[in-house]
Amino acid sequence: MVFSLATMRVNGENTAAIKVGGRFWPLAAASHTAGTGDLPRDLMAVFQDWKSCWPRLEALAAACASEKMDQALAVDGPGVSLCAPLLFPHKVICAGANYYDHVREMGTKDIDKSKLQPFFFLKPPTTTIVGPGPTVRMPNGDSKFDWELELALVIGETCKDIAEGDAISVIAGYTVAVDFTARALQFAAPTRFRIDWFSSKCQDTTCPIGPVIVPARFAGDPANLRLRLEVNGDTMQDSSTSDMIFTAAELVAQASRVTTLEPGDLILTGTPAGVGMPKGKFLKRGDRVAASIESIGTLNLEIAA
Repeated sequence: MVFSLATMRVNGENTAAIKVGGRFWPLAAASHTAGTGDLPRDLMAVFQDWKSCWPRLEALAAACASEKMDQALAVDGPGVSLCAPLLFPHKVICAGANYYDHVREMGTKDIDKSKLQPFFFLKPPTTTIVGPGPTVRMPNGDSKFDWELELALVIGETCKDIAEGDAISVIAGYTVAVDFTARALQFAAPTRFRIDWFSSKCQDTTCPIGPVIVPARFAGDPANLRLRLEVNGDTMQDSSTSDMIFTAAELVAQASRVTTLEPGDLILTGTPAGVGMPKGKFLKRGDRVAASIESIGTLNLEIAA
C-alpha cells in the first residue's frame, strides 16, 4: 500500500500523520486504534527509529485503506492544515551548483566532474524550515529574492564514511524543498570574500519543505524525476534530476565523509536551470510559488505580505 508522511496541525498541536489515498490519519492515534503497533507523534522520532517503524507504517497504511478502520480519525486532503513535515532535523545540508543546466545559465560552460567534488553549505533548521502556505518572508534589505527548487533527501540511519554503493540504502524518503536566496545580499555584503553565503542562504523562512515525505520505496528513481516550479502560474523551472552533476548517492557519500549523518537530516540536492537571477526576475510580496517534483507532490507557497 502506497503512503506518504506529513505533519498536520490538529487542535493547535502538530502531529505526525500518514496519508493514504487522499486522506490523512494522525499517526499515534490511528496506530493505537488499528492495533498495528504504536507509532510516535512526530516524524523525527519515526526517522530516528526508521527500520523498526517501517513494518508498523506498512501495516497501518493497509489498515487505513480497509473498511474496518475508524473513519472518524481521518481528515480529507482539502480540510487538513499541513506544517513542514520535519520539525526539526539536526542538519540541513545543501548542495550548490549541482545541475549542468544551472551551472551553464550562471556562466560556466565546461564542467569536468572528475576534477570536482560536491559543494555544500548549511541552512539553520529551526529558523529556515517552514511548511506550505503564506509562510515565506522576504528578508529585509533584499530586492532580489530568488527561487531554487530542489529534491530533498531524508536520512534514515546514522552513517559516517558510507560507501557510494551503499548510500541509497540510508535514504528513508524524499520531499520537495525550495532554497530561497537573497541575491542582493549574496553579493553586496562588505566581507573579505566575494559571496556572502550566510546572509543570502540563512535568512528566516527560506527553506520551505513538504507537503509530504514520500518513502524511498515509493518515490521512483531519484536520478530520473521531473521538477517544475511556477511563479504566479508561469513556468520558471522545468527539468529532471537526470541533469544532476553528482547523484543522490554521491552527495550522501561525500557529505558523510565530512560529518556524521543522522536520522532525519535533510540533504538538498541542488537546483536546475530557471532561477531568477540570470533573467533579472525576482519575487515580490504576494507572489505564489508552486514547486513540484514527480512522485512526491506540489509544495504551494506564498511570499507573505
